[in-house]
Amino acid sequence: MERDYAYGKLKEQERQDKLEKYLGVSFNKKTPRYCFYDFAGGGKYLEHKERKSCLSTTFPTTMVGYDKIQKAIATGISDNMYFSFGYEDALYVWKFNADEYSVKTMGRWDRGRDERKPYALIKFADMVAV
Repeated sequence: MERDYAYGKLKEQERQDKLEKYLGVSFNKKTPRYCFYDFAGGGKYLEHKERKSCLSTTFPTTMVGYDKIQKAIATGISDNMYFSFGYEDALYVWKFNADEYSVKTMGRWDRGRDERKPYALIKFADMVAV
């Protein structure tokens, strides 16, 4: 168990190093509790979606909770908001652009309650592999 945790922390640091190099900033890991983004630094904000256990070519799009998009717009940081997505074969970054996503309601409703919510769907063609 300790080895798995150590391996996970190592990979998380490697991803953060790649993202900082690509974006040209040093991110502060400490964000407020329940904050809608994971990292902030140099006037840039990053929401990092943890590693997916599939290849980036498995689906034509990836998704992020639409509430994250709405909060970025409402707080005025959308022009400096980035989203990163880790896959088995690559790490992708998408800089927020209002013209590059669509919204679809998805989720489960078979566990006794409606768990569907809106998601922003982002095409891989609009993202950059780092």
